[in-house]
Amino acid sequence: MDIIFDILKNLYTFMHDSWSYFLFEWLDGAPHFLQIGSFGHWWATALQIIFWLGLYSGVAWIYFKVVGYPVRKIISHFHRYNAKVMPKWQIVLYVFIGIYCSTGTTIISIEEKIFDITPVLVMLPILIYYLIKAKWRFVYLPLFQIAVIVFWVGAIYLFFPVLFILCALSFIGVTVTGVFSETKYRCPMCGREFDGDGVCSRCHAEREAVL
Repeated sequence: MDIIFDILKNLYTFMHDSWSYFLFEWLDGAPHFLQIGSFGHWWATALQIIFWLGLYSGVAWIYFKVVGYPVRKIISHFHRYNAKVMPKWQIVLYVFIGIYCSTGTTIISIEEKIFDITPVLVMLPILIYYLIKAKWRFVYLPLFQIAVIVFWVGAIYLFFPVLFILCALSFIGVTVTGVFSETKYRCPMCGREFDGDGVCSRCHAEREAVL
């Protein structure tokens, strides 16, 4: 279980770090008119947010429409032979193979001097299952499973910033009502004024309320 936890933790770390770089490093170097809050007016901020959300939605649509098209074909191909893409019992076997190949130690002592045949033996029930369901196609159906899994991992990565942005905004205390508040805020470093609290988009200093 430690290995599974480490894999999930590393995947989460990769998603977090890459989206953090995009949100806080790459966007900071974007043109001034695309930086959220750069004009200090709520309507300009709203237009900037609409632009980025539209761009993000477009990328998500292309991913599910274009990249997801062959995946939908793969799933329908499985259904054509009355076979599930990933039955629960297969998940158990794949997890076992992942743990076994990652540890480098022998969990079941079925091995030869040169080549350990344990993962092959564990794969046999999966291959026999597809041999019964789809005859010779048992060769490539397990490979199709990998394509479906990679697609859904990509979907999780694509929607990761939704949760990340909500958590980040909550952490710095930014709320929807704060954006449309009548209270003015000023950056103590460059003196720019904003409609909402948070940090300055240029200096990254904490904004101060104007009394």
